[in-house]
Amino acid sequence: MKYRYFLFLALLEFALGIGIGLYSLSLGKFNVFIVALLFIVFMGAIINVVLYRYFKKVITESEADEND
Repeated sequence: MKYRYFLFLALLEFALGIGIGLYSLSLGKFNVFIVALLFIVFMGAIINVVLYRYFKKVITESEADEND
């Protein structure tokens, strides 16, 4: 059950990246720092989705093994 926090964190990071991107776009101030920050935030979101899927698979497999 605790692995769902990875999905929640991924959604928050994705929303943060969209918010930063739209705010920078509205100001017209895209620079290397903003692009690097967006890259880090979106990579973090992708990593959290991968971790969510991994732990979900591990936990469901362990529960299936216990039921056998």
